[in-house]
Amino acid sequence: MSNLNFQRYYSNIIIPNKHRIISLALSNLFIIDNILSSAHSVSSFSRLEILILDNIEAKHLENILNYVLSLSKLCSLTIHAVDSVENSNYFYRKIFKLPVLKYCKVSFATNYNIESLPMSNNEYSPIEDLIIENTVNFDALDRLVSYVPELRHLEFRYFPDERKLSETA
Repeated sequence: MSNLNFQRYYSNIIIPNKHRIISLALSNLFIIDNILSSAHSVSSFSRLEILILDNIEAKHLENILNYVLSLSKLCSLTIHAVDSVENSNYFYRKIFKLPVLKYCKVSFATNYNIESLPMSNNEYSPIEDLIIENTVNFDALDRLVSYVPELRHLEFRYFPDERKLSETA
């Protein structure tokens, strides 16, 4: 979609209907920047329950997650970053602060050791379904799970050292 076509679509369809939109899937950084550019812009999606951010650059995640905190009905969040994040713990803790989030799927490479995420100390998330598509080890998994006492479904893709998995099992 060209920039001009998107601007027309955004002005004529999205803006007049922000208060009615329940599900939003964004996969172009330019579009993500336009739609989720400020807290006011994001909070005007007052009925948004499902947000999918595909092919987002990690450098934009912090602002977007700060803005998304204002969405009181957001119950499903999917994030796929195209590059690695410096501190995945920071993003997990932001995600865990979303008040009604039930489903969360995250996919990003990390340059940071997730094991250093502290055990939860009275910080709890209502997440029931958690899918992590990046490297996870048992220690990190234990710490992550401490934030989600309502967890019913946990899925993760792989361990950094498969030998540890077979030795533990």
